[in-house]
Amino acid sequence: MQSPSMRAAVLLVLASALAAHAFVPLGGAAALAQRRSAAVAVSRTQSYTASARRRAAPLLMSTAPSIQELGLTRELERLVKAFRSMPDDKMRYKQLLFMAAQGAELPSEFKTTDNKVQGCLSTVHVVAKMKQGKVYFEGDSDAQLTKGLLSILIRGLSGNAAADIQSVKPEFIQVAGLQTSLTPGRNNGFINMLSTMKRKALQAEAEAETATAAAPEAAAAGGAEADSEGDDMGVAEVPGKPMTTAIMRKLQALRPVRLQVEDESEDEQKFYIAVVSSAFEGLPLVKRHQLVHLTIADEMKQVHAVQLSTKTPAEMGL
Repeated sequence: MQSPSMRAAVLLVLASALAAHAFVPLGGAAALAQRRSAAVAVSRTQSYTASARRRAAPLLMSTAPSIQELGLTRELERLVKAFRSMPDDKMRYKQLLFMAAQGAELPSEFKTTDNKVQGCLSTVHVVAKMKQGKVYFEGDSDAQLTKGLLSILIRGLSGNAAADIQSVKPEFIQVAGLQTSLTPGRNNGFINMLSTMKRKALQAEAEAETATAAAPEAAAAGGAEADSEGDDMGVAEVPGKPMTTAIMRKLQALRPVRLQVEDESEDEQKFYIAVVSSAFEGLPLVKRHQLVHLTIADEMKQVHAVQLSTKTPAEMGL
């Protein structure tokens, strides 16, 4: 958009040109003088415009921090440099859309209120999981450009410790040259996506630490019984239900006061599991479920769905 001063200069040029053609006959010294005056005005206008652009360009770059100040992960730094090296904004925009198209769709069961990013113009969901002490993200959006930005965050933050993720500053999007793709509303959404992923990284790490700490205690509690009963943990085999049998035997490690394992699908793909155990004392519901999932981790990989009920003896009046 032209500034008022630039518009005034252009109007001056047009007025001069009109005067030269409308009021002065072709030929003659007067016409030549007016044409020269108009040419000088055009030259000054072009010079002013170029000068204004030269002054504006460094201003944007001077407000952008350096890569070293952004606390980037190794992969995020690589992505920032790759986008910055692209020749123009159009190419960067196309790359964002390409990354969106390549991004995996988040399964519907993860599109919950807890996983929804608040403050975004479009709908965005993000999930964080721990694997071998590192945080990995999955996510999705119903808007392609937003999904492209989310893909940068997922690729750039996954595979890092929660503490390293906390150090990332949102200004990296400016260094990458992607600020022109962000309207004010989308810019706020981007910041909210990064903030949500930082929070979920800390939550995933804390939950993993709690589950890891609780598992040895539960296993130790059931160790004596396991040793005395043998490999089958004292649980008789359920005829024709190898998965049901395996789940019941594994859960003996929690020393359940009551244990109910029901195959609701008849093909051992959907289970209802109710466990009453003192191993759950002092644990919130999500930690109790994580403890059960950790105990039957191998079986969980082979079933479609599991509905859990986890109670302490005191909660059941026992």
